[in-house]
Amino acid sequence: MEKPLNIPPSAFDDYQDMAEPLKVPANFDVKSSIVDQVIFALGYVMEGTVEDIAGKLITLNPSISLEEAKKYSKEVLEKLHELAKVNAMHVNGQLKYHLHKEVVPHKGQIDPDKLESID
Repeated sequence: MEKPLNIPPSAFDDYQDMAEPLKVPANFDVKSSIVDQVIFALGYVMEGTVEDIAGKLITLNPSISLEEAKKYSKEVLEKLHELAKVNAMHVNGQLKYHLHKEVVPHKGQIDPDKLESID
């Protein structure tokens, strides 16, 4: 098994608040943290495997090798999934990460006369 690059846990300090949604950076910056670079790559492709995200990462930051990009992407995406900041689903034996959230509006009806008052 490959050794992870060990991104320091402090790199995820900004993502610990469960109520705070993941913020995708508006622009890519090679000087930003690798966590932000991976988040931007995921936001760009919207959904993909570690290899898909790593592929986008090296097109955005050619100074990173494909192997490094895969390791960084895997480590960052697994941690963000653990923190419930990104979603993942199993597709053909691989995890596919995505930013999709439930966007179907509530179709139920509420009768305000039947609600209890909050006095």
